[in-house]
Amino acid sequence: MTVLPGVLSHSPKNIPELLKSGSLKVAVAGYGGFETPLAYAYGRIGARVSIVDMDACSVESFVNMIIGSRYASAISRFLRSGIVNIASDRIKALTESDVIDVFAPIRFSELGQPDYSMLHKLSEEVGRSLGEGKLIISSTITPPGMTEDVIMNILEKSSGLKVGDSFGLAYSPYEPLPIERSDSTIRILAAVDRRSLDIAEAIISTVYGGRILKIDNIRYAEAIKLFDSASKYILYTFTYELLEVCGKLGLDHGSLNYALEVLHSSYSLLPVWSYLSGNTRLLLDLCEAYKFKPRILNAALKVGEGISRIYLSMVREAARQIGKPLRKCRVALIGLSDRAYTCEGVVSSPTIDLALRLRKIGAFVKVFDPYRLGSKLDKVGIKISRRLEECLEDTDIIVILPESKVMKTIMMKKLGVAKALAQTSLAIIDLAGVIDRVEASRLGFIYVGLDGALHAG
Repeated sequence: MTVLPGVLSHSPKNIPELLKSGSLKVAVAGYGGFETPLAYAYGRIGARVSIVDMDACSVESFVNMIIGSRYASAISRFLRSGIVNIASDRIKALTESDVIDVFAPIRFSELGQPDYSMLHKLSEEVGRSLGEGKLIISSTITPPGMTEDVIMNILEKSSGLKVGDSFGLAYSPYEPLPIERSDSTIRILAAVDRRSLDIAEAIISTVYGGRILKIDNIRYAEAIKLFDSASKYILYTFTYELLEVCGKLGLDHGSLNYALEVLHSSYSLLPVWSYLSGNTRLLLDLCEAYKFKPRILNAALKVGEGISRIYLSMVREAARQIGKPLRKCRVALIGLSDRAYTCEGVVSSPTIDLALRLRKIGAFVKVFDPYRLGSKLDKVGIKISRRLEECLEDTDIIVILPESKVMKTIMMKKLGVAKALAQTSLAIIDLAGVIDRVEASRLGFIYVGLDGALHAG
């Protein structure tokens, strides 16, 4: 076996100390700030990280791009300490790195077709900077064959080097969940050879902790991750059906949720991250390429597309409770468009769909979007707010969407602010399960929970 230089020359047992001491240089490559949670994960263990972003080449532009993100303050702190830097010269930063972690979530067209152009572009950029002994980790969730047949080919063609002979390549898909929960998740890992696998395992284990499921074949690993995401999405859409059952039977979803999570750790009666729809569409696109139409996937996506209609019916009921026609209501949609949690690169589609439906009825709509990813909504009369206080000001109905689950603490703190800013009776529709209904009622809000039950203050 050829002995390679660089990170691949080290013993896996030495990797943790080399990372934490900053001896190994890491580049996290992505676009639009999507790679931020990965940079945070490396930075928090003390690793020296260069953020190579296709849309930002200065500290100011990157910080402005991630403003409002749950990682913004930590990244700013890392930037001040020198642990993390924003690459002004992308090729130079990639060339000087020992490990290059690529995360470029797949975008989708309006027709639901996957667009791999950004992943291809990033792979070419990485390939032009490749040298012997480097390890590339592909953290992007991709369909079977994409890593070995497409990405690997681009890397070899751009660099003139051969994978395995000159550099290492591993596949370990990053799932955009809160980093604090990483210890309880299982990370999938596969590689082109044993050396890449062992070094990548040491890196992933050090950075994220938790269990690692090693797969012998990258294609199998890609398939397993897509199957896993699709299964979660099917459960996600079924959640809304069960919530309706809870409402019909007069059952409190909270108590049921606790028991069900004990019985099945991956289950929840609370809606989960909508990014799963993108991965489900990847699997559906793959199936259709082979002339197979999976009925359950199609049904789940159809239910998912109708979720905004469920939200709309709850908004109508809230408007009735405050005694105001919906067309005259001022509605604030709090759907945190954190780039860590969305693959489409825009505010989550249920948020957009609900906003458009409300606007069509005549309601005045505000969307909390710290990134202004939904800035095109301005053209149809929907106000985009980058500050939460601004979004809550002079509002009749606050809709807290599932994507705001990470905002539990801040939302509770802002309840009093919202009440003080309100000109009329105020209703809260809590679809993320982040508001204490007793506290909301004490403050005088009309509270609507996930089960659709109304609780007047």
